[in-house]
Amino acid sequence: MKKQIITTLILILLLIPVGCSNDEHSDAKATYVSEASDLINFMKNDPYENNPNNYSLINTSKLLIEEDAVRLEYEIFIQDPKVIMKEVIMSFHLADDMMNYLNANNVFHTNTDYDNSFDITPAGEVEGASLSRAFVLEPTKIDDKILSIYETIYIKISYTVDSERIEDYFKMKISPSPELEAYLIN
Repeated sequence: MKKQIITTLILILLLIPVGCSNDEHSDAKATYVSEASDLINFMKNDPYENNPNNYSLINTSKLLIEEDAVRLEYEIFIQDPKVIMKEVIMSFHLADDMMNYLNANNVFHTNTDYDNSFDITPAGEVEGASLSRAFVLEPTKIDDKILSIYETIYIKISYTVDSERIEDYFKMKISPSPELEAYLIN
């Protein structure tokens, strides 16, 4: 557990921009770092809501068996907004112990690296949004412990409503595909 926290903190420190820069990607990296830091702090303190108030949130995971690797793809999906959600930022973090089963530098993902911010509106042009990431699974490392942790996902959804910035934090379970469940059990 300490190894994963230290690895995550080192990753955050490496991503912090050094010195002054006019590079437009510096802000994106700082936002990436702040999103990762927020979720790590949330995971330690656990002050989370059970369900969102202003939208529906669907969390899934599926198995991708490809020529070069076996992957677990995690996806969070916002739908059915009840309010106009402006400048939406979506982020998620898997349980730290998932690092023991994945060939990955981290188990965090966010849309802050994308150039375009977006809005979600009820009955509008954009009525939902998704964020996904596929992680390479290390099949030889699968054991019983993965069954108790792979479904846990920590989520942060940030958006503006009527000039007020809202940050929602959730600790939720994903809905795994039947193929993924069968693969991990066998």
